[in-house]
Amino acid sequence: MSGTLTLFEIMEGIEYTQKSGQDTPVSGIAYDSRTLQEGDVYFALTGGTFDGAEFIDDAIEKGCSAVVTEKAVDRSFAPLLITPDSRSALAFASSAFHGHPSRELKLIGITGTNGKTSVAFILRYLLQSDGHRTAIMGTIGNDLGSGLIESKLTTLEAPEINKFLRDALKTGSTHAVMEVSSHSLSMKRTAGLAFDVALFTNLTHDHLDFHGDFDSYRESKAMLFNDLSSSSKAILNKDDSSWEKMVSSSPAGLITYSLSDSTADYHAESYSYSSDGLRLNLITPDAETEIKSSLVGEFNIYNLMAAYAAAEAVGAEPGSDLSELPQIPGRLEKISIDSDFTVLVDYAHTPDALKNAINASREILSGSGKLITVFGCGGDRDREKRPLMGEVASTLSDFTIITSDNPRGEKPEAVISEILTGIVSKAPFESIPDRRAALKRALKIAGTGDVVLIAGKGHEAYQEVMGVRTKFSDKEVLIELMEQLNI
Repeated sequence: MSGTLTLFEIMEGIEYTQKSGQDTPVSGIAYDSRTLQEGDVYFALTGGTFDGAEFIDDAIEKGCSAVVTEKAVDRSFAPLLITPDSRSALAFASSAFHGHPSRELKLIGITGTNGKTSVAFILRYLLQSDGHRTAIMGTIGNDLGSGLIESKLTTLEAPEINKFLRDALKTGSTHAVMEVSSHSLSMKRTAGLAFDVALFTNLTHDHLDFHGDFDSYRESKAMLFNDLSSSSKAILNKDDSSWEKMVSSSPAGLITYSLSDSTADYHAESYSYSSDGLRLNLITPDAETEIKSSLVGEFNIYNLMAAYAAAEAVGAEPGSDLSELPQIPGRLEKISIDSDFTVLVDYAHTPDALKNAINASREILSGSGKLITVFGCGGDRDREKRPLMGEVASTLSDFTIITSDNPRGEKPEAVISEILTGIVSKAPFESIPDRRAALKRALKIAGTGDVVLIAGKGHEAYQEVMGVRTKFSDKEVLIELMEQLNI
């Protein structure tokens, strides 16, 4: 394991040619020359913003023990290994370096456009309630059991994933739940991991700026299922049109869930909403279970079914009472205020997620209350979804305020102008680029029985404008504004 292995040991089973040098001890793995420590193997990655081969000299100067690269570079340094796929090599070598920790855990991977975080948190709650210590990795952060640590990536790079899983074992976890993004699959960060269960939530419009088209996006998601073993389980949302293509090349055993198809393995036969949350009668392969939870929204019925199926797939006996499920940060999170209207913060940043969040918010309107939706779209990301989200918000909300999300390198007004092309005719709306001002406006116009939905950023604690991240939490800003307005 780490600290005792040699170069050839961690590269065992990986395709490479040895250009120069002999076997050598390995003290670590690095893919960024800036963080490389003496004795680390340097993997010169290609396919990203930078070409890792350009930094081989930096890695050598810092004392790397070996270099693994795709390019036949002209260096006298040894050992130097040439591999056809540096990213795959990094992933498999990282697993070997840390002693293949995924093989010792019950590992569940969750992929899909929407719902990954909610399913992960619900599943972790079910597993831990059944006595299984469970680590979690995902969009909101990573947690070994002592609290969430923020992460910039939904799915970490391969060395960090495998270190996290080894640390999970060291701290007593028997299970691990991780969100698996399409980016990470395309970049092969999860290659070499032994997933016991892979779960698919849904596939809707997102990330086309990265993948190019919807088919490529779907194919990247399918990679998770293609790499499963025959002893693994693939859990799929049968109500999503992509579910069969997702597993067309997978050897895993199939488990399905559905709200509309009673032939699915897990099927919600009936359900109801109340002020306390969801109630559903879940038909499973072996029983009929009445589940109650504090969650709202039809989409959370899917999330509950998925989590329940995954828990049973790894041998747990999940409970039926989820009324004590902790609030999932930034997922229809209710802001505690002493007011006659309700304020919710949600991460919805795709057309489908925004539609779901709005419909769920409507369920808790009271009397003649109205729904006020505040949202924006991220800059330097999928532009095609901007008018679609404008259409969704203006069609389903009583009043819409379009504002900035994370403009990144784009001008906020330019992003907003593309959203506005989707606003339906005669729909009431305002455009307020400053997000704080937009939130303040929504609070000022809210009345008795109204619901104010703040969508897009959810749990995020920053706003990125022109490459600079500044502190900005929707939740914290809302609380500050409520104090100012004496709400």
